[in-house]
Amino acid sequence: MILVDPKLNSPEHTHADTIAYAEAAALLGIAVGTLYAWVHQRRIPHYRIGPRCVRFSRSELLHFLQDHAIAAELVSADSRTAAG
Repeated sequence: MILVDPKLNSPEHTHADTIAYAEAAALLGIAVGTLYAWVHQRRIPHYRIGPRCVRFSRSELLHFLQDHAIAAELVSADSRTAAG
């Protein structure tokens, strides 16, 4: 029995949305080696197509970036004066 991820049939996920390691690393602004480590650690969404073939969804990587964004803190003039 072959299991198919339902996300693969969603309108937002198409074959044009699927990218390989080099493009995924460039999109994330990280080294390819870091991306290999994150895949091994299961820290990033990916699809294992075969024993040595991994692909990424561009839209899922963009969601990953949004989910891991850290908002900047607003610093008031009073706190800058006290700290400096």
